[in-house]
Amino acid sequence: MSQDKDNIQGDRVIEYLERIQHWVESNYKMLIFFVVVAFASAWGWQYKVDAEVSQQMDYWTEVSKLKTIEEKSSFVQSHPDADSASILCLTLAREELDEGKYKEALGHLNIFLNSNPKHPLEATAYVLRAYANEELGDKDAALLDYQKASGEDRAVAMVADQALERLKQ
Repeated sequence: MSQDKDNIQGDRVIEYLERIQHWVESNYKMLIFFVVVAFASAWGWQYKVDAEVSQQMDYWTEVSKLKTIEEKSSFVQSHPDADSASILCLTLAREELDEGKYKEALGHLNIFLNSNPKHPLEATAYVLRAYANEELGDKDAALLDYQKASGEDRAVAMVADQALERLKQ
């Protein structure tokens, strides 16, 4: 009896495999077409990704050669979508704050914050923007940015909390 069950199950497997073989034989051209399309799509996608990575690497190389605030500012304006441009905005803002160019720093910090939501340096950008607003006499905007930074990065939050206490006095 057990041998009969094994034969029946074996016959079902063979029958199933024969149906698969028949289906493949009748649809092999379509299968080949789908495989070719899949490979072409994957190759095209990889080509696009490689081109984007290459372009970003070229931008980073160009950014590394920039020395003055004017050169960096010009790069940001001419390549607003480059990853390097958004990080460069943060660097530029810091340099402009050091030189007392608070309005220019605000512009670059706004570009950074608008183009990089949830960036790891977001809290730092809020503290820098708060400082610029504070220096320009906009205490309310400074308080708002310090509050935003306070809940983020713990190291930056300490600075933000101290500034909040100072401004609330």
